[in-house]
Amino acid sequence: MERLRTICFEQSATNVASPLDRADREETIADWLAEHGIDDSWAAALAETAVTIASLDELARVLSRAKLGAAIRSLAAGCQARGLARDVERASSRVHELVSAVKRMSYMDRAATPEPVDLRQGLTDTSAILAYKARTKSASLTVDAPPDLARALAIGGELSQVWMNLIDNALDAVSAGGHVTVRARAEGGRVIVRVIDDGPGIPDDLKRRIFDPFFTTKPVGQGTGMGLDIARRLVESNHGRLEFDSKPGHTEFRVALPIP
Repeated sequence: MERLRTICFEQSATNVASPLDRADREETIADWLAEHGIDDSWAAALAETAVTIASLDELARVLSRAKLGAAIRSLAAGCQARGLARDVERASSRVHELVSAVKRMSYMDRAATPEPVDLRQGLTDTSAILAYKARTKSASLTVDAPPDLARALAIGGELSQVWMNLIDNALDAVSAGGHVTVRARAEGGRVIVRVIDDGPGIPDDLKRRIFDPFFTTKPVGQGTGMGLDIARRLVESNHGRLEFDSKPGHTEFRVALPIP
């Protein structure tokens, strides 16, 4: 029992690679419980741990049927309580991270004047805020920026709005299982930030209108058509340049900003 508690409390079911594998594991444990006259509703809690059928068999060999049921119920309840506590801890940490990200993005305690801006932190914060949207689409959202990325001379709060618009649009463009990559590098006296998605691309006949105010390709009620227009205006007000290339499977928006 002590060995099983240790496995339950300290490890997760790392061998579960997919929802299908997870369901198979839960079903296997439920069958084992049923065979030993134990309520199989505890299978879900045990399936979230690294407890194995072999370890359960070992327990069954040393305990009577009546004691086995009580032991399994105690073990599963403990595992479930510990799992819920971990979930609460992770959720609390996540809330703290998001609040910190929003505070950094807003630059509420900073004057609206150009200054050296940590682009890597800004891109990471924006991605953290939009991570939930990515998960709801089963899409990946990654930031590729070196720790020593040069800072850009800009108004931080305005750049935060640019990143939010571009990354949000990229997530809208991809289908379920799609990929959005945000890449930043210093190139020729400027920092170039690329927001890349593998969506269907922008049709050729719409490319010339993409920055027009109130123009949008999104369904009615899902877009104002102001995001890209605002993003371009903000980039240009910070002495930068916003450009894009698009073809099916690869759309890339590039923001070039001066290095102080």
